[in-house]
Amino acid sequence: MIAVDERAQEIIKRVAGIDFPSVVEVGVFDGRLSRRLLYRLNLHLLMVDPWGTAASSDDAKYATGYGVETAEDWAKVMQTAQENVQWAADRVRMYQGTSEEAAQEFQEQFDLVFLDGDHGYEAVSNDIRAWWPKIAPGGWIGGHDYRSDMDVGVIEAVEDWADEAMVDVHMGKNYCWFARKV
Repeated sequence: MIAVDERAQEIIKRVAGIDFPSVVEVGVFDGRLSRRLLYRLNLHLLMVDPWGTAASSDDAKYATGYGVETAEDWAKVMQTAQENVQWAADRVRMYQGTSEEAAQEFQEQFDLVFLDGDHGYEAVSNDIRAWWPKIAPGGWIGGHDYRSDMDVGVIEAVEDWADEAMVDVHMGKNYCWFARKV
């Protein structure tokens, strides 16, 4: 629970001071982070997760560790996510599908997009490229698991994109990374 609290603090720190900030959480799973964000800040939240409909091998490895293997299991995880935010339903939209599909579906700009879905290099690169144009001026894109002790592609994907886009990457607690759009 401390890890989820630290991620929530890092996100809130970046949108504090904005009236009703719009935030996207990619890779929601059971909605624990979503619940904390909504509880601590009056924000509008778009929750994006395939919830088993288009789960990548990385998602499947993660979910299997939590006992999620069947379509029925995924339905229960999605239901838990819905229950976790039900009390704030007027400030929540849920999208069941891939990150890239959601980025194409929603045309507005967001104050912050937090990526915590598939952690493979190609998936992270695609997520960043899909959501970066959706970031409002002064807004943030960020994500989780920027760490060298895991066999994932987050660090390489973020650094390659940051070099190409000429943006600075800021580190936060609990392996979070963020980049601000000027």
